[in-house]
Amino acid sequence: MSFSNRKVVPSYFNSRPMGETVESDTHNGTMQLLMGEVKEIIDPTDAKSLSKKYLEYTVDVQHRSGSGPASTVRFTNCLLVNPFGGIADKIHYTLRADPDDPTGKDVAKTGAKVLLLCVHGSSNNAFIIGGIREDKGKDEKEFPDKKDQHQLFFEFNGVQLNINNDGELQVRYRGPTAVSGKLKSDEEDADSATSGATIIFTKEGGIKAYTKDEKQFIHLDHENKKIDILADEEWHVKVNKKLAFEMDDVMEVSGKKTCTITMDDKVFIKSAGVHVGAATDAWMLGSTYRQNEGMMNQKLSGYLNAITSLLSTAATSMNAAAAAMKPPIAGAIAASIPLQAAAVALTSAGPLFAQMASAITTFESSASSYLSTKNKND
Repeated sequence: MSFSNRKVVPSYFNSRPMGETVESDTHNGTMQLLMGEVKEIIDPTDAKSLSKKYLEYTVDVQHRSGSGPASTVRFTNCLLVNPFGGIADKIHYTLRADPDDPTGKDVAKTGAKVLLLCVHGSSNNAFIIGGIREDKGKDEKEFPDKKDQHQLFFEFNGVQLNINNDGELQVRYRGPTAVSGKLKSDEEDADSATSGATIIFTKEGGIKAYTKDEKQFIHLDHENKKIDILADEEWHVKVNKKLAFEMDDVMEVSGKKTCTITMDDKVFIKSAGVHVGAATDAWMLGSTYRQNEGMMNQKLSGYLNAITSLLSTAATSMNAAAAAMKPPIAGAIAASIPLQAAAVALTSAGPLFAQMASAITTFESSASSYLSTKNKND
């Protein structure tokens, strides 16, 4: 159709009164693949739910009948397909909904963009069979490098999974996201203070697990046959029964401050030798030393008691002799008996001093047996 001024009217414009509405044929039966936006999530407990068993969705579909203009048609109680189609194998997930209406030049908001198909063309049996790509507002390239063109990327509520061209698997935690894709915590499309926890299965066969800025770190290094663990402030291990370390080579423990070992029971150290510090002096065998020292002290005590008794006898006898020899002197005969007794006592005391010296010498001669030749100390 054209006007007298040769202006052409598009074929989908009809000549009918303004304001007259015509019911869309979308709800009257369609076998088309429809595209729409999720506007509402209907819980099974909601009065609007039809299934009463599953989450249902309200979807606004941009529909165009034939050559007519596009219009928005609302589909309610749409179900999400189960990719596995069975009872034993299943997957559950939810779609994002944005209830706001588009404004300005926008034809949609930030709700999930989905594809619909209706069983037998009935809108009462509308199923969401998938979604379409919409990386709105992101500057990242889908394939940043040609060598990485074979990859898989997945993100759900801030948790990302990526498999690159080398088969490396990475799982990363960002934090819960809003429907816009930004973090709920600060509404900024950037990492928060708790973001960054990552697990990587590397192409070298190792496993890395670390938190933000790698301040907490575990690396199972298959290539170099070692394990690295980093704790920024504290590493706490609790075992209810038994903790065992076994190694075929060197074990090293180093630190810069105090080392404390607290046990409610005995501590056993079994080794070919324990060296502490510069290892210049031997450790004392306390039990052996005390046993021999006790024997020596017992002998010395006996000898000293005997000497004390003999010296006392000698002193008494000499006092008696001295009294007998005072003027008028009664005679040497009176003093001879106590002097003889004193002489005998002193003569007997002399060997005891020698035996004491011998006991000390004997103790010292065995000094090396009181020390360990394996355990040394500074």
